[in-house]
Amino acid sequence: MGGVHCHAPDGTHLGTIPIPERVSNVCFGGRKRNRLLITAQTSLYAIDVNPQGAVPGGARTGVPDGPVGSDGA
Repeated sequence: MGGVHCHAPDGTHLGTIPIPERVSNVCFGGRKRNRLLITAQTSLYAIDVNPQGAVPGGARTGVPDGPVGSDGA
């Protein structure tokens, strides 16, 4: 059905993460903020990626390695 399209800062298409449903949102999570969380019509998907997500506003969260998911990762 499509997926999450990944682009470099200059706009170059790097690839697509295939998802079998319509994607509704994405965000980074995990200790290193390198787990991409993808919400879709009926499911939540997670994939570890090389890039690290930014901390919103550039501020530290007070947690040594950023937000921690319920699975501790």
